[in-house]
Amino acid sequence: MLGPQPADILSMAEQMELQYPRFKPMVKHFKSPVNGVTSGFRDSAFSRNRELPIHRWVPWIAGFSSQFVDDCLAKYLNGGNPQTTWVLDPFSGVGTTLVESYIHGFNVVGFEINPYAVLASGAKIQGHKIEPKELRAQIDTFKRFMEKHCTIGNGAPRSHPPAGFSGRTELFSPAVERQVLFALD
Repeated sequence: MLGPQPADILSMAEQMELQYPRFKPMVKHFKSPVNGVTSGFRDSAFSRNRELPIHRWVPWIAGFSSQFVDDCLAKYLNGGNPQTTWVLDPFSGVGTTLVESYIHGFNVVGFEINPYAVLASGAKIQGHKIEPKELRAQIDTFKRFMEKHCTIGNGAPRSHPPAGFSGRTELFSPAVERQVLFALD
């Protein structure tokens, strides 16, 4: 019989819970209430990701849902050795395919032209390495820096937006761009 068996899907999720305990909250969406297997592919729309840890970190207008990626991995890479299997995403966006593949233990590589999406994707992939207390301390330090340096009348930031960088829409409002440039200083 081709394709994943219910026991295979559950054992992958259980292995993930053991191997990546910090991702345990995410593992619950791999299992259906009935038998751990979905019937066919789930909705590919990205909108469901807004409810999921890590994927909700970055709002994005397009992309695959994490459930759809999980279904593809189960259908097409089931039985493959994750340590020797690579998942390539040539238009990786904010990294849903990369993150889900990484969570399943696969090697991943992605390409993306949008620097914001590259930053977001990298942050999501590295998210499991962050200690919450250390993150809180870094956030507090950053807030103090921004409060000190980003006040009106504090001059202009030394940093400038990249030359020639533009798109259909602005990535940041002028006020937010100023804060980002101060943060780069």
